[in-house]
Amino acid sequence: MPQTESDAIVEYALRGPEQLELVALTCQAYDQLCATLYSRFLTALAPVVRKRLGSEWSVQIWPDTTDISKRWAIFLSARRANRTDDLRIDLGADERRFPKLPYLAIRATEGSTFGSLTKSDVFSKLNTTHRRGGTSEVSIWYWYFPPPFKYIGEVNDLKQLLELTECLDYYGREIEATAQVLEQTLGFRTPSSEPA
Repeated sequence: MPQTESDAIVEYALRGPEQLELVALTCQAYDQLCATLYSRFLTALAPVVRKRLGSEWSVQIWPDTTDISKRWAIFLSARRANRTDDLRIDLGADERRFPKLPYLAIRATEGSTFGSLTKSDVFSKLNTTHRRGGTSEVSIWYWYFPPPFKYIGEVNDLKQLLELTECLDYYGREIEATAQVLEQTLGFRTPSSEPA
């Protein structure tokens, strides 16, 4: 029967006390490794998102890496300027510890209005013209990233986070596209429609 990578690691750990110690210490450092790589990625992503969204949006990252391993963490928020309803796009993730499921969500203050549109109208427009997602008590719309970006903390994901380039481009494009559809839906000017 073929051995999985996990089986091979367990077999290696059972060879002796030194091997067991190495595997145990590696396992203990896993959450810290994931949090450090993701924090490094977010620091690099923030200026990419700022550039893509333009001056109409302010971008904030959550620098405390201890928050990254919490359940339902928000890592980056892009807030639409000059709005009293705290309209924003959040990059967050579900699941306690790692691996986590990253998502984009559009949120606003409870009771917000969008001209003649309801939150349900905004959800429907994003769901039909952008990405099929969900809605919840706290999110007008949310969407989980697909493979190969479906999890934060799997081996392939960690390799991508270490390299950064592909992740920065992908996440930047997805956040920008979400902002553009939201702005079009709400009748705002989009950065891509501004004269060069």
